Amino acid sequence: MLQGSKSKAESNFKNLPDSHFYAVVDGAALPEVRHRLWQDNPQHCCLWSGKLPPDLEQVAPYLIHLPQQTAFSDWLLEMASRSDCAVFIKSQDKVSITQLRKSLRKHLLVNDSEGNTLVFRFYDPRVLGCFIDIASQEQRNQLFENIDRYILIQQETLETYHNQTVLSASHSGKGRMMITTEQMQKMDLSALDNYLTQLVEDIQAVYPDHFLNETDEALKERFRLCIAKAEEFNIVGRTDLFEYCSLCIQWGDDFCGPDGLIWAKNIVEDPFITDGAARVTLLIQAGAEYRAQLNI
Repeated sequence: MLQGSKSKAESNFKNLPDSHFYAVVDGAALPEVRHRLWQDNPQHCCLWSGKLPPDLEQVAPYLIHLPQQTAFSDWLLEMASRSDCAVFIKSQDKVSITQLRKSLRKHLLVNDSEGNTLVFRFYDPRVLGCFIDIASQEQRNQLFENIDRYILIQQETLETYHNQTVLSASHSGKGRMMITTEQMQKMDLSALDNYLTQLVEDIQAVYPDHFLNETDEALKERFRLCIAKAEEFNIVGRTDLFEYCSLCIQWGDDFCGPDGLIWAKNIVEDPFITDGAARVTLLIQAGAEYRAQLNI
C-alpha cells in the first residue's frame, strides 16, 4: 500500500465537505466495487446509460458520493492507493450528483481530429493526469464543468488539479470534446511509459537478483523492444506480455528470432496458432519441457 499517498488522501477527505466529494471508479480495474456498492449502498450511479447486462455492469464506470469516515470511503481509498482504479472529484457548490453525472458523461466519448469517435477513459488517473497536463484551455473548460478539482493518486504521490477557469453557459452546453493527433500520441507514449515502469517493478519482484547491474531506464528500453516483438506474434494482453518478457529473461531476448531456439520459432511461426494468449501458454509449456531435458 502507498502509505504516503493514503495519508495525504485521508487529509483531503477531512478537508472536503461531505456533500461535494466523489469518486469515479473504473469497474474494470476494481471488479469488487459492484459487491461493495451493494453491501454499503453509498449514493452512486453508473455513468453508462440504460439497463446493462451483468458482464457490462462489472466493468462500467461508477460515480460514487464519498462521505467522510465511512467503511466504504476508507476501503475505496485503500484500493485506489494500490491500483489505478479511480479518480476523486470535488464538485462545485450546489451541484447534485445528477448534474455531475451529466457533465462527466460528456467525456465518455471524444472525437479525434478526423471526426472519429473514441472511448476516453478519463476515470483512469494515468489517462486523466496526462491529459490535463496537455489540454488546451477550451478542453479544460469542458473537463472542469461543475467540478472544483480533480484529485489523483499516481505513483505514490497525490496530484490535485484545480479548476482555474469560470465556465460560461456556452461551455456547459458544448458538445463532444475533440482530442488532437498530437495529444493522442503524447497520451500513448505516457501510457506506454507507465506500463513499462510497472512491468519493470513486477519483473524485479519476481527476479530480485537478476538485474543488479541494469538501471530501471535500461530495463524499460529492453522490455519495450521485447513488447514490440511480442506484438508481432499477437501477444498483447498485460499478463501475456509479462509472461513473454519473463521468457525473454529465461531464454534471451531474441529466443523467438531467426537465430533463436527451434521450439520457440516453431510455435511463433505456426500459422494455425493465431491467439496470442494460446501462443504464450505453448511457449511456457515448451520452455518447461526443454528445461527438463537439459536438467536445469
